[in-house]
Amino acid sequence: MSLPVTRTMWRERAEISRGMAQFPDCTPGEAIRTSATWLIERLYVPCGLRRHPSGTVVGNVNKLTTPHQVDGEPINWGDLGVGEVRPLGDEWLMSIEEASPGECPNLCAYLSMWLRRWGWNVRVETKW
Repeated sequence: MSLPVTRTMWRERAEISRGMAQFPDCTPGEAIRTSATWLIERLYVPCGLRRHPSGTVVGNVNKLTTPHQVDGEPINWGDLGVGEVRPLGDEWLMSIEEASPGECPNLCAYLSMWLRRWGWNVRVETKW
């Protein structure tokens, strides 16, 4: 489960994102994919824990609706994830699977904005 994100966590993630590409076993595409997956995970926040009758702790998960108001966009939250990441000229093209093509501008803006802040020139598109 995700925890609330602090400014320090965002800064640390930015450093990790830029630094990942410097490792010989990590390609820039893998660094972008890992960073985008982390960002998508931040869209889910725990809303509470409960105990199942068997004794197992079960978490309830809600979607975060700010800062980019992605809640109203046609997204399959159960399978949302990063698809293909490939170079396209001087930028990277990343597809996000399980979100309606052309109908999720806030989700694309959220991912693109943070990846650009972290040093990756990424264009985001959605697809089912």
